[in-house]
Amino acid sequence: MQYVLSLFDRGLADVESISDGSSNIKNVNELLELITLLLDTCEVAVEYTGQFEKLEVDKIPQLPQAVVHVVKGTLNHCKGSDIIYGKSLEAVNQSLTELFQHAVQLNNGFVGLLNRLTFNSFENEDMALLADVCEGLSSIASNLSRLSEMKSMVTTWKTFTSLTHRYHSDLATHIDLGQTVKDLVTEVTEGLSYFDSFRENLDEGHLDEKVVQRIIKVTSFCLKIVVALCDKFKGYIRSVHSSLVSLLITLFKYAPYNLPKGINKNLKESMERQVTVAIEPLISHLIEDSQFIKAVQDVNDEVRIETSSEYLLLLASVMSHLISANNVAREMWATAKPHIFQLVFISLKECHIGLSIPVMLPGIMCQGKPQTDVSLYQHVLMRACGYVANSTPEEYSRIEQELAKGLLSDSSWVSLFASDVWCFVGRYGTSELCETHCLSLCELLEVLPDSCITQKRTIAMLLRRLIRMLDVDRKENIFQNLCKKSSPSLVHCFPEEMCEDVHLTPIWKNYSNSVSQGISKIVEGAATDETLKSMMTGMEMLYTFVLPSTTFATTNLEEFGEVVNSLCKLWRRLPIDTSVGTLEEELFQHLALLSSSVLDHFDNEDLLYILDVCRKAAEFGTLGTKCSVCHVIEALGGRFISDCSQQQEILQLITDTLVTLLQNEDAYVQQTALDAFVKFGQRTQHVEVLPKCVEQCRQDVEDKITQYLSEKPAPALAEACEAEVFRQQKTTFQNCTEPLFTPVVYKSKDDTQPEEKNLQDSQESSSPPNKKMKVTEAENEDSDRGLVKPLLQALRASQDALHTLCTSGVGLSDREREDIQSFLLALTNKWKEL
Repeated sequence: MQYVLSLFDRGLADVESISDGSSNIKNVNELLELITLLLDTCEVAVEYTGQFEKLEVDKIPQLPQAVVHVVKGTLNHCKGSDIIYGKSLEAVNQSLTELFQHAVQLNNGFVGLLNRLTFNSFENEDMALLADVCEGLSSIASNLSRLSEMKSMVTTWKTFTSLTHRYHSDLATHIDLGQTVKDLVTEVTEGLSYFDSFRENLDEGHLDEKVVQRIIKVTSFCLKIVVALCDKFKGYIRSVHSSLVSLLITLFKYAPYNLPKGINKNLKESMERQVTVAIEPLISHLIEDSQFIKAVQDVNDEVRIETSSEYLLLLASVMSHLISANNVAREMWATAKPHIFQLVFISLKECHIGLSIPVMLPGIMCQGKPQTDVSLYQHVLMRACGYVANSTPEEYSRIEQELAKGLLSDSSWVSLFASDVWCFVGRYGTSELCETHCLSLCELLEVLPDSCITQKRTIAMLLRRLIRMLDVDRKENIFQNLCKKSSPSLVHCFPEEMCEDVHLTPIWKNYSNSVSQGISKIVEGAATDETLKSMMTGMEMLYTFVLPSTTFATTNLEEFGEVVNSLCKLWRRLPIDTSVGTLEEELFQHLALLSSSVLDHFDNEDLLYILDVCRKAAEFGTLGTKCSVCHVIEALGGRFISDCSQQQEILQLITDTLVTLLQNEDAYVQQTALDAFVKFGQRTQHVEVLPKCVEQCRQDVEDKITQYLSEKPAPALAEACEAEVFRQQKTTFQNCTEPLFTPVVYKSKDDTQPEEKNLQDSQESSSPPNKKMKVTEAENEDSDRGLVKPLLQALRASQDALHTLCTSGVGLSDREREDIQSFLLALTNKWKEL
């Protein structure tokens, strides 16, 4: 056999060296025929040996390796023939085809012989020979698949599987299955990738179900081999776990709930029954492997971002398996860095699209109730909670640390997920544990810096949820503890049912006093940064907790009346031409929301002024101020305007403000205005406002109002547009972690430092607020550009007013003419400076 192998190697080398020249085609064909004769010689040897019922391999030690070498070399040559022969391929096609057919025949006979050979498991030489043969068989099967010889490929893999299973305990230390598993993973991945090309055929209505079923069967066959190898050679498969993790991610990608909607039920069932069913056994075989743990952790950022949903599903499945895993596996995952919860949080940050689209996954059957479909978020959350519930004290200590980090995350999905897991622990854990968590969160909330606005709100809302789960005694203990704290953020933690407690009355009085005092200092021009922060915190507490939930307004008339009077003063001092992200915008929003809660306590004259400011803010304000105005309009639905000389003027201002908001180009503002329009109509006694609004709107806005009132859904976004919207939302969420404004320090009138200017009264209390608050030089160029649009709008309004004066024949006094001319001259000079 050594002589045959030598001739074979020389023949292939000669063919590849002279195949480029067209003049040597005759020599190439002769060499290919010679190689075919060598294959026939091997086939005769195999047939002769196959006559024996059973034969020990040490009787024919050279034959198995020789046949593997010849078949493997021939198939490699055929696979690369288009590169080897180039333009001459057609001239040698017949000889090459015959060579390939003889190689397939030889391989079929050889695998039949292998089933009758016996290997001595106590002899290292036999096991080493068997390892070489098995590795050769896997390479042969992979090449047969590439050459579309599926029947022979299946037979080869079956023989490979039979040999490895029969001798797996002794073969494990001799064979290297890394390349074998990689070839099988490639086979499965390429088979599943055909579904992407089928999507186009599906859209065109051309989908050959038989072809798809055939691909599913081949893919399923290869998957079974992978699962069997991971089971039989557990701990001996090396340097291939990254490929296995990629395979699992791919399987999740092609799970039935992720397939295109147009694929029929039979194909989806076949995919689930024959392909994706391999996910769970594969993970169960790998869960104890340290290399698998590292491979899951080391998934690169690019893959994690592109397959964020599938990676998240993989982590959820791992947590589900850890519930029933042995202590060794649980300890390995618990001590791994990064922790599995940290991996979940990283994936959640990149998974906004997957968490937002309505993909429903099979839920968990519980207590005999039927299984229902759940969202991706619920699917992952349930498995995470199951893992937490079954964790040991040592494991839970590490989980607690990760949950605390998640709670402080800048991602809304991560903080929500961590909060929900905390609530699960509070609901099903002991009341003592829940109390400990509440106390710890109170301490954390108090020490967080003021810049962590989002994190503070998240913790406060979590505390509100946890406090409800405490028993009566512990709830009272937490309540007393909160009342003693000085941090205003802790008041967010009070559940609604606790807001009426008499212990809180001094706190509500402090907040109402801080609002009144803060407004007084603004009026006096002595407001500092800390004063404004305290005032806005008080405003938020009043309109969030006190006024909706308590009888504070009726039992503390003096303090409440002072708040209402102060609000009237502030409306006459507040600018409307604010920039996005500034302190003025934040202050306007708080003022609008608080005023919405006390509209019944304003007289008609104050209401006229507030509505005039709101109308201007609806036209010239920022997105935030416009949405705040919507809340004022909505609240006005519950206010009856008495029949007086000012009634029509007030109603007209409401109409003008609503029309301006409804015609706004920003989709969010328009939607908020539609909501305000409907809620105003549901509560108001002045129904004549609504038809006037509709009449004054553009036709496209009128159509939207009609569609909204008839509860017709808006046209669905195309898939590409929908995905782009989710990406924009994800970017927006990631950018929402910074404070909404840069703190501005306001000093007293005596302080003349140029970078810290005063909040001055520029007019009498009855004059409209047409002068913008001065801010520090720290505002960037983007904020300054927010002034351009209001400037253009003001100039157009001035031009229209001047035109009206000219055409109406209204007489002007000499003093008025001089004032207008001086103003226009100063404006022209200022323009020349730009």
